[in-house]
Amino acid sequence: MNVLKYIVIGALLCTACNGFLEIKPDKKMSVPHTLEDCELLLNDYSTLNTAYPSMGIIAGEDYYLTSANWNSISVLDDRNAYIWSDEPALLATPWQGAYRVVYLTNQILNVLDQMPNSQKAGARYSNAYGHALFLRAFAFQQLVEIYALPYRPNTADIDLGMPIRLSPDLDVVSKRATLKDTYAQIISDYSRAKNLLATERTIKGGTSKSAAYAGLARTYLTMKDYEKAFNYADSAWRMQAELLDYNTLKTSDSYPLRRFNKEVLFSALSTHSNAFGRLYVRMNPDLIASYTIGDLRKAIYFQPYTMEPTVYSFKGSYDQGATLFVGLTTSEVLLIRAEAAARTGQINKALTDINLLRANRWKGRDYPEITEQNADRLLDTVLAERAKELVFRGRRWSDIKRLSDDPNRSVELKRTIDGKDYMVPVGSLKYALMIPHVVTQQNQNIEQNKR
Repeated sequence: MNVLKYIVIGALLCTACNGFLEIKPDKKMSVPHTLEDCELLLNDYSTLNTAYPSMGIIAGEDYYLTSANWNSISVLDDRNAYIWSDEPALLATPWQGAYRVVYLTNQILNVLDQMPNSQKAGARYSNAYGHALFLRAFAFQQLVEIYALPYRPNTADIDLGMPIRLSPDLDVVSKRATLKDTYAQIISDYSRAKNLLATERTIKGGTSKSAAYAGLARTYLTMKDYEKAFNYADSAWRMQAELLDYNTLKTSDSYPLRRFNKEVLFSALSTHSNAFGRLYVRMNPDLIASYTIGDLRKAIYFQPYTMEPTVYSFKGSYDQGATLFVGLTTSEVLLIRAEAAARTGQINKALTDINLLRANRWKGRDYPEITEQNADRLLDTVLAERAKELVFRGRRWSDIKRLSDDPNRSVELKRTIDGKDYMVPVGSLKYALMIPHVVTQQNQNIEQNKR
């Protein structure tokens, strides 16, 4: 596929996604038709890996802004996300970025399905098909964690999930599926992907069988199916059992964590926002205090403000820069397996995992070993390690929602701007952020989240 054709395809896809896939592209424009075309599209890192919604990060991470900083944020939607406003977003960018991935992968899958059977044999075809399925699952997963209520088995068949688009046909009218059906689609795509993907990534920005297992582990953890979360986390870890030793990192570096380091199973980034810009972010003092002496994560993840040495900003993105990483890593897999083990009575396995993680995060690897045998107290310890490890990875918003029906671990969120308090009570409808206004206006079959 020549460069001009590739550019034309990119323009088609971007145009098709404006206004949530409602604008029809010129049917005479070129579309991919070979395996090589599909592989080139799947290798488009800037489109498929870097445009996931940042709203959950803004809403959920353990940080605060001064009133002056908040008022200086130029994008109204970002200011509103920080205070959990009931106003629908004006810009459709967060929604469009993920659905662009869905559209593109549907186009690729359609091309692959229509190839002659003689061309469907071989590792290249299987890996391309699995890669597309994985990306579609990941995009739906990012969306549902932000724009839907927490998964509860007793209401999942009536709670609203995401519009499930499985075809590149733009004439298909979209509406929101149930939460149950949305998660079923995510699981189906990841499950098919794990059977098709190669064991090793063929490109740094690509994916592999272990990443599909990790995606399933994250999904089942969110659904609170801890037995399956354990099993899939275990499979992912067995395929890539590697952790960074933080003793090998330079705490003095502006961004100590390297892009595509050995913990990364799948690299994905959120869109940038000044709401969590390095000059704005002030970390919750309680979170900073939770890193005890010897824990290298404090110096790797954070740095004190020059003029306010007791106030810390964030520098620990796994993307080696200001953009925030929301992908999958072995450290998250290990934490999923540890939590699931604690919840299913596998105390020794949970202890092994949490101590292994801490050993690689402690100065000189001389860490205080955890020996807690009480399952409930051990679970609290694992969740505390999860909060310290997965900072600004988009996991806290998901965890707040997931733990909201646990009276011992639910939290009420509060932020103050210009002397006014903004709250998210436990069990709030605000757990499902408002869908962009343009989406519900252009397609009135897509129901807005209730308030």
